[in-house]
Amino acid sequence: MSWIKTGTISVTNGSATVTGAGTSWVGTAQAGYGILMPNGLLYEIEGVVSDASITLAKVYEGTTQTGQAYAIVPTQGLTAVLVDAVNALMTNYQGVYDTIGQGKFPDGSLSAGGVRFTSDEDTGIRRTAANAASLMAGGADIIEWLSSSIKLHKTVTGDAVQSSATDTTAGVLLTLGAFGLGNLSGPPLWPNTSLNDCTGVGAGIYGVNGDHDLDGRLGAVGVVYFTPRINSLNQFVQTFYTTSGEIYNRASNGGTIDDPVWDWQSVLRSTTGGITTINGAVIQALTITIADDAVGEVEPKNKGGYIFLSSDNDNDYPGSVTPVVAWFDVGTSSACFQIFTAARGAVSTGAMTGTTGTDDYITVSAHSDGKLYIENRSGQSRKYTIHILG
Repeated sequence: MSWIKTGTISVTNGSATVTGAGTSWVGTAQAGYGILMPNGLLYEIEGVVSDASITLAKVYEGTTQTGQAYAIVPTQGLTAVLVDAVNALMTNYQGVYDTIGQGKFPDGSLSAGGVRFTSDEDTGIRRTAANAASLMAGGADIIEWLSSSIKLHKTVTGDAVQSSATDTTAGVLLTLGAFGLGNLSGPPLWPNTSLNDCTGVGAGIYGVNGDHDLDGRLGAVGVVYFTPRINSLNQFVQTFYTTSGEIYNRASNGGTIDDPVWDWQSVLRSTTGGITTINGAVIQALTITIADDAVGEVEPKNKGGYIFLSSDNDNDYPGSVTPVVAWFDVGTSSACFQIFTAARGAVSTGAMTGTTGTDDYITVSAHSDGKLYIENRSGQSRKYTIHILG
């Protein structure tokens, strides 16, 4: 480093002050440097006061002089200052080295994450508990991971989620209401013009508004539950619920996924009024209360079949007192044949008036008008349980 010689100095015997003219000592000279004085001796600089004033470590012993040449000599003082600065830096850095320098971050909080951004301190990562941490944004936890599970605190959106209730993209997350599942406001409409066309349809529940080529046997409005059975035969199952209370089942018997072969042989139909149809067979179930010496009427869905009738003395249901089991025909040639009756049960044909049959009996009669008549002459009002198979 060059010696400093710019300008001149003035000194006074017995004084430690050196005054400069045309000098610039701040930033160039410093404590510990030496200064060659007019008396030819080297003095130690104790401190730099300004660009034009220096304080010596001891008083000047030469004669008073003005406008004299001088030379400031750099010494090991610069190295000492550098060492002090490095030591101070190491002391300050020790706290960083012991924590972040070893990958150890503070827990942080919702307002200031342990790992965060200078301009967005409430966005980053924080420790939420032992063995648990969270990705946070805007002062709220978004994704929290624990040793046993992962918690999502916000709704998942983006390319990894279904874009609609009928989005069939492979590998994406299903949303609430996907293919009609879990949607309280109603299922999506069947996406094709016919229920026979399964292209692009996922398993689920769909609304149907129109016949959709269902052999014309179904109501125009309803809900279909569709289940693909993935195997070599490309089989499918559909259950259709109409708004009129009917239920139909069918399954494809093969074909391809784009052109399945449907089989409507197995059909279940359930309607209101206690009537169920299975493959054309009708099951009716009902209860009626008939006063003493009075008649109840039942109109079977089919003209022929079997009737099972029972009652209790105290009107409770079901009961086993005075049961009647009979085969009937309510067509043009009415008939009623007893299969089983209790001691006070009977069968007949034709209309009943309430006092037609034997007193103290319960009589079941088939009439050509299409009705079954139950006459109660048991001596009290009774509730009757009736099952009809036809």
